[in-house]
Amino acid sequence: MGEAPRAALDPRTGQRADNLRFDADGIPRSTDVSSLSPAHGGLSYRGYRLSDCIAHGSYEQIAWLLLTGELPTAPQLAGFRRQIRAARVLPLPVRRLLESLPARAHPMEVLRSGVSLLGNLHPETASATPAGLCARLLGAMPAMLLYWHHYHAGGRRIATAGAEPSVAAHLLRLLRGLPPDADSARRLELSLLLYAEHVINASSFTARVIASTGGDYHSAIVGALGALGGRAHGGANEDVLRALKPLRSVAQAEAAVRALLQRGERVPGFGHRVYRDVDPRSLVHRELSAQQSAASGDTRLHEVAVAVEALVRERKRLPANVDLYAATLYDALGIDARLFTPLFAIARLPGWTAHVFEQRGSARLMQPTLEETGDAPRAWPAAPASRRAPAAAGPRRA
Repeated sequence: MGEAPRAALDPRTGQRADNLRFDADGIPRSTDVSSLSPAHGGLSYRGYRLSDCIAHGSYEQIAWLLLTGELPTAPQLAGFRRQIRAARVLPLPVRRLLESLPARAHPMEVLRSGVSLLGNLHPETASATPAGLCARLLGAMPAMLLYWHHYHAGGRRIATAGAEPSVAAHLLRLLRGLPPDADSARRLELSLLLYAEHVINASSFTARVIASTGGDYHSAIVGALGALGGRAHGGANEDVLRALKPLRSVAQAEAAVRALLQRGERVPGFGHRVYRDVDPRSLVHRELSAQQSAASGDTRLHEVAVAVEALVRERKRLPANVDLYAATLYDALGIDARLFTPLFAIARLPGWTAHVFEQRGSARLMQPTLEETGDAPRAWPAAPASRRAPAAAGPRRA
């Protein structure tokens, strides 16, 4: 017997009538967006194994897949890319906002502010589709990030328009001011693809909570950006680079890690609540990091990361997570560490968008109940006699 055909998603709502499950508080207990099933090789997007997505797909194809449920046809992909390119030109109010934000702001705060303003300038309409909304932000968010970066780093107002077909190539061109080589652009593209979606996490959950209230799309993405900007969720790849960069040799790295472990401290870039043996995304990032480090002519940081990975696995039985070699890859690409988490956010935008529309399709409000563990009922303390309110006056006599 052949495989049962998958019901198509509604192109406007991004929804499929199926058996998604929610608990009594409206909390989702299943999703159709991605899966960690062993049958899918540990991670899949809309049923397609990550290994196949990496081998055959572009980031824009995978974004369309997450948003619509199906791989795009050639005309659909071309149209999606046109929408992204059109959104790279930032409206004047957005550029003025970016210039007014302080240089000391974290880039995640910059993206949060920019997306919020875009939501006012181009509010979501009833006819908007998940793909159309996501395309606008896939064009605008890299432009906002690099416009602010260059303005505050060197006082330059860069032109953010670009004809590059890929988000990754556009990012690197805006960063460097020159068209990137094809291999570097593809390595960054594959990294974005690895970060594009991962079932449920704090930022995706935040976006779904806002969507469940009937909040608009841009509000949900602003909420997700705020969640990812928290140190306990995003920022791990920044922490990795901060820890590895001072280490000048493999021997020094091994000594530093041993000292950390002896003190009972956590080594950045390791451990994941889902992956106990191997994070399949880390394997891909490790290869991409090796390639880019060799191409840059400086393999020291990659070699340090490999030595640290071996030692932590030996001592703690912890696998490297997606962030360890993302940090060394991005460093080899010449990307500033403060831009690492914003790149994660841009990459995850299709996943967030898919979760927003999946939650909307359920028409369920997330409203958890909590067990009350406070004190027993308390009596309000009596006021001193001198401060007591005067008794109400009786009826006056004629």
